[in-house]
Amino acid sequence: MQHTHRTLWTLVLALLLVAPAYAQSPAGTVASLQGRADAQRTGQPAWRVLTTGNDVFVGERLRTAEASRLKILMRDDSVITLGPKSELVVDEQVVRDEGSRSRLDTVVGAVRAVVTDRYGKAGASFEMKTPTAVAGVRGTGFVVLVDNDAKRTRVIGLYDTTWVRGAADSRGRHEVRVGPGQMTEVVAGGSPTKPRDLARSELDALIASTSIMPGAAGEPTDTGTPGASGSDGPNTGTGNAGDPATPGPAGGSSMQRPDAVIDQPINQLRNPKGPPAPPPPR
Repeated sequence: MQHTHRTLWTLVLALLLVAPAYAQSPAGTVASLQGRADAQRTGQPAWRVLTTGNDVFVGERLRTAEASRLKILMRDDSVITLGPKSELVVDEQVVRDEGSRSRLDTVVGAVRAVVTDRYGKAGASFEMKTPTAVAGVRGTGFVVLVDNDAKRTRVIGLYDTTWVRGAADSRGRHEVRVGPGQMTEVVAGGSPTKPRDLARSELDALIASTSIMPGAAGEPTDTGTPGASGSDGPNTGTGNAGDPATPGPAGGSSMQRPDAVIDQPINQLRNPKGPPAPPPPR
């Protein structure tokens, strides 16, 4: 009997030792959800239904249903939002004081990323891959739109600078710089087009699918003006959620950073019930 128990404990210990790394260290947490979203682990056919507060892991594929949106607060404090009928794979995430690395793969659909300034440090790298393009950033915000046939990617800049190259251009020989309110396109096997300025109405229409409506699970009921000014992202306490953004390049000035105008602060994402109550007086 003791031998049997020893054998069982040995098997349990072995399973724990060979468990995937993502089972031990979540890459992020579902901050809010509108509609339905699922996650699938590498090599497993089954999908699990996601709800607000669930962890997501490196190596998982995330997907949203029709008319659905999913916002993930990543462990590095970046915020990723999937639009309807979109799929994303968390390929890599290494979070540390120096040299953080993240790599995400947008398979299809619309994905918005607002990236913290930790990726502006030497040796750090944040990349969003698609079937036709790679977008690299250093503390900025952007949206990628991948066509259903995966043959075209559009990258729209929201804040600061996004660097875009073709998927086959590993050395970045034909890399372009996309500024706030600009867009570039990359078709299969090609190089990015010259970035062009977007009118505010066109910009809002292109990024609308990655804006989560007020009242969705995990979202506040009043987020102010939707659209480009309602980008998900980190908050440093400068500015108020819902304040109108300044016009984009077509209006003659740059868009505001996510730490000035956002639709939901990081502290709300981490603690949706609000800050803890102060201790009672003694």
